[in-house]
Amino acid sequence: MRILELFEPPDGGVAEHVRLLSEGLTERGHQVTVGGRPDAAPRAALEGAGIRYAALPLAGRVPDRSDLRALRRVGALLRDGAFDVVHAHGQKAGLVGRLSARR
Repeated sequence: MRILELFEPPDGGVAEHVRLLSEGLTERGHQVTVGGRPDAAPRAALEGAGIRYAALPLAGRVPDRSDLRALRRVGALLRDGAFDVVHAHGQKAGLVGRLSARR
């Protein structure tokens, strides 16, 4: 199964949960791509585990133009990736994921 995991905020419990979940899914044979901010805490660990990481310009709680760029980036990932599941963690990632998946 091909799974796209999106998350925001870039550190703390959500980020650690996504890291553990993605590593566990990968160990069970799933193809996981994780999308989060370029400076996200688990990025190096995910890439070190062989998990594809897509940097997204998510700006945090306050909406701004970077959210439109993130929406386009996730849309491109969905078009190119043929994902079976899109799983979003956090408000901003949830909004971007839902809007992108609807298209």
